Amino acid sequence: MMLFIRWRRLLQVWLVVSFMVSAGWGAVPTTWPGDSITGPYHSRLFFRPATQPASLPAWPLATRPTTTSAPVDKPAVTRAVPTGPNIILITVSDQSAGMTGFEGHPQIKTPHLDRLAADGVHFQRCYTPTPVSATSRASILTGQYPHAHGVMTDKSALPSTSETLTARLAEAGYVCGIVGKWNLPGTTAKTPGFGLTDYVATEDVDAEGRGWKWEQCPVWVQGEKRMADRFLTDWEADRAIEFVDKHKERSFFLWLSFRTNQEPLTRPPGTEKDYPPDAMTLPDPKTKTRSDQPPSLQNVLATKPKSDQELREARSKYAAMISRMDENLGRLAARLHELNLRERTVVIFTSDGGFALGEHGLHGRGAFIYEVMVRCPLVVRYPKLGRSGGRCARTVSLVDLAPTICELAGLPRSPMMHGHSLVPLLGNPESNALPDERFLEYDAQESGRSILVRGLVTSQYKYARYLRDGNYDVLYHLTRDAEEMNNVAKKPDSARQYAGVVKVLQNRVEHFRKVTRDQAR
Repeated sequence: MMLFIRWRRLLQVWLVVSFMVSAGWGAVPTTWPGDSITGPYHSRLFFRPATQPASLPAWPLATRPTTTSAPVDKPAVTRAVPTGPNIILITVSDQSAGMTGFEGHPQIKTPHLDRLAADGVHFQRCYTPTPVSATSRASILTGQYPHAHGVMTDKSALPSTSETLTARLAEAGYVCGIVGKWNLPGTTAKTPGFGLTDYVATEDVDAEGRGWKWEQCPVWVQGEKRMADRFLTDWEADRAIEFVDKHKERSFFLWLSFRTNQEPLTRPPGTEKDYPPDAMTLPDPKTKTRSDQPPSLQNVLATKPKSDQELREARSKYAAMISRMDENLGRLAARLHELNLRERTVVIFTSDGGFALGEHGLHGRGAFIYEVMVRCPLVVRYPKLGRSGGRCARTVSLVDLAPTICELAGLPRSPMMHGHSLVPLLGNPESNALPDERFLEYDAQESGRSILVRGLVTSQYKYARYLRDGNYDVLYHLTRDAEEMNNVAKKPDSARQYAGVVKVLQNRVEHFRKVTRDQAR
């Protein structure tokens, strides 16, 4: 009897194994999800513990591998029509936080952005992961910090295999398009790729920034070379409105990527009398000085001095360009209202990083971590979810946009994303559901020097270590020194007092680097 039972069990096992092999389940994956690409720094659902062998299967029950051809007796899979909202992501170039009316600027007029903020949630402490345009935009697309997606400079290419926000939306049935600045090497404005099937992009620029201009700018429209027949910001808004008209019957994602504020600064037509240079205010003279900085930052391009008159002229043009962009956003908002799309369209406004106009004696962008360089405006408006007029003081980042948009579109958050969805903060801006810290990076050549920075910003502090300057530490106590005048890590009278803070923040940075596999040294 026992022998019979034993043989019956062996027969059962043999039948199960035979069935799995015949069904194609024999090839169980042997790598852990994320082994070949970096995942989130602390909410990674399938992070392999250090004690777990790499050879263990990723899934207890692996899905059947895809075959080279579908069975002939099964109909083709029809892509589901997305039921999520339309999403318009509006980005501008080189705009620091604080340069709009709703952020309290005393001179720059932005009535349409002010209305957007009044109807949505204003994130008051949003940071770019790095003060480099292409790098920042790659982080928006991927939801990853730069060391993971690999775009460290304006000349670095985003790998074609990168998992992007737009590709995921396109797979879910969204029609995805871009209008305006592309600025990601590797693919061109002619055919951006990454799920963007409707593209009206300005001409790619070369290493010196040549290739585009504010008037009569060469552009690509669906892969065809044309010429913008209006001031570039106005022309970009025209194309954005055309995109909305074209796709109003289905769910769409539009990235309206204004070149607004990018040098060379100019006055849009008809604004010659707006913002007279002599009336423009300059930074407080005391903030024109810089606190203790590492040697590699002493003679970078942003430190080239500008006279007060040059700064007033630049601020005048900068303000006029922001107001002109705001006027065009008003036109787009009006069209959404006319098409009855306002209530089911998410509108996000932000910038790819800041720009100094005399603050700390700087002009432009660079490897500094001052607020004027790394803090960005961010407003998210979605009537069905967000609180009107909400203000959120939590620390957030541009890497949070991809997971936020995915959740709004009804898509799961990719385990490859470092960012956090901001959706919980849209309904409750005071929520403490998300970490109140975000990380900062820089890895580029400036003035013949290789500058490598890793840091983070919290509700109270901003810290960075310049690794190729002998691990030079920079620490600002933001709640006591909002103007960032004192690097307390280097002041003789404060270095000892803040040594513990430096140690804690440095440990946080190193932990983040370890779990995201940041190999830079």
